[in-house]
Amino acid sequence: MIPNMLQTSPFIVITPDAASKKTIIKNSLLQTEAFVENETLDILKTCRYPQELTSLNLQYKGGKIQKAFDAGFLVNPATVWDETYITSIEIEAGTQCNWSCRYCPRSIDPKKSTYMSMELFNEIIDKAVRLKTVEYVTLNSYNEPAMDKYFVSRVQKIAQSGLKLILHSNGSVLDKKKIKLLKDTNVLSIVYFNIPSLDESEFKRLTGSSTYEQTIRNIDMAIESGFNVELSIQGTEEELKRNLPGLKAKYEPLTGKSIIAWGTGDRAGILDNCYARGINITEPLYGCSMVLNWIHIGVNGDLFICFNDYYQKNVYGNIKDGEFADILANEKAKQIRKRVYGGENAPDDQMCRKCDEMYKAKCNAQFTTDYRPVFDLSLINQA
Repeated sequence: MIPNMLQTSPFIVITPDAASKKTIIKNSLLQTEAFVENETLDILKTCRYPQELTSLNLQYKGGKIQKAFDAGFLVNPATVWDETYITSIEIEAGTQCNWSCRYCPRSIDPKKSTYMSMELFNEIIDKAVRLKTVEYVTLNSYNEPAMDKYFVSRVQKIAQSGLKLILHSNGSVLDKKKIKLLKDTNVLSIVYFNIPSLDESEFKRLTGSSTYEQTIRNIDMAIESGFNVELSIQGTEEELKRNLPGLKAKYEPLTGKSIIAWGTGDRAGILDNCYARGINITEPLYGCSMVLNWIHIGVNGDLFICFNDYYQKNVYGNIKDGEFADILANEKAKQIRKRVYGGENAPDDQMCRKCDEMYKAKCNAQFTTDYRPVFDLSLINQA
């Protein structure tokens, strides 16, 4: 049912489409995008501040307000920070990794080795299924999932649940037996391999590892097994220039996909080496779908803000607190979403201010500025 007060959604990004010369609205909450007419844009500009439904329907005829609300372009300003649409759960099943990549915080401050218990893991998966919207599970958080002593049991549990596994792996210990497990359970949606170079000495320099031969062998086996495989590479502009051509030549014909080339990233300011970005956003933040579509869970069951929160400082609950829906509805979780989407100014030391993803959001928001909602509590309380 449409509410009596409406406001432009903070979760939309407006961009012109050069090819069609039309305007696209992307909704990060619902993960949708659509072409819109100029009158819709006019509605969104009008609704930067909360507006009464009756007044809007008099101004815009033909059910246009209802359509904008149904598309998620307009929201109830009194409940907007309650909104999430969780599709993926990222679980830190263990803290082990046999690489020490220069572009990873583990290289400067590795975590103490520990594993999530199967009891806790099973509770997470069962609650994820009950949330209804969840489709995918990942087992990574600055670790190598295939090193997990419970890897077999975890894969079997995910398969039994009906959810799909998105596997991020360096490939070094994803051996023939584990590949067979993934094939037999049919649980794998996609496997992402991050490989920095096909030059063995460069590989060792970047990863701090001597696992080059087994890594290449296991990645090749995964491709030969028919898995949905994507490969990525991280590095500075110079490192990408040096290492990307070889990867493209070998793997793009085998996978039928382009190698994903990630630029430098400093994990929200943690790294101060050649990957440091020096980002510092001082104004209200611009939004990040991580707080709407993902749940990140530490090895102890804590729910934290996103994958860049290496030290898991931004915690808003623990899986033992209740069902996911209850935890996502608590005041701390709502405050995180409100700050991330600029509903209130985030603290100066919030990690998002130094994050690559937030900087990208800032760049993408250049055409949304005139439509960005302004949250006035005195008006919202009338809703």
